[in-house]
Amino acid sequence: MKTKIGILLVTICFSAVAFAQKPKERKEVSPEQMAQKQTEMLKTRLQLNETQKKKVYELNLKYNKENKMLMEQMQELRKKMQELNQNKEAELKGMLTPEQNAAYDLWKQDRKREMKKNFKTEKRPGTAQPRK
Repeated sequence: MKTKIGILLVTICFSAVAFAQKPKERKEVSPEQMAQKQTEMLKTRLQLNETQKKKVYELNLKYNKENKMLMEQMQELRKKMQELNQNKEAELKGMLTPEQNAAYDLWKQDRKREMKKNFKTEKRPGTAQPRK
């Protein structure tokens, strides 16, 4: 029983921390703009002729449109997951005593600090340098 509760709490903590961070604002780039940039880069690097350039642009455009659609779906799913985690958190808090809630909140804060510390010291793939 304790193991199940522990697993539940770890899951909640990980999901709460993962969704608590706000994504950085990004400039919206259309699939057409992205395809143009990608095509120009490949034209320069691979010395594409005009026929190849047109075909590569169409290919890039096709896949960029698909990717954009998938990203939008992922954002919707992320929002739904956040709502589920918030509901789960609220239900869990309703089951706990005030003392348990306080201990749970402290535990979540500790886990968040630990994860943040681990994230900062985690080595970047392909390098021997930690993240800054």
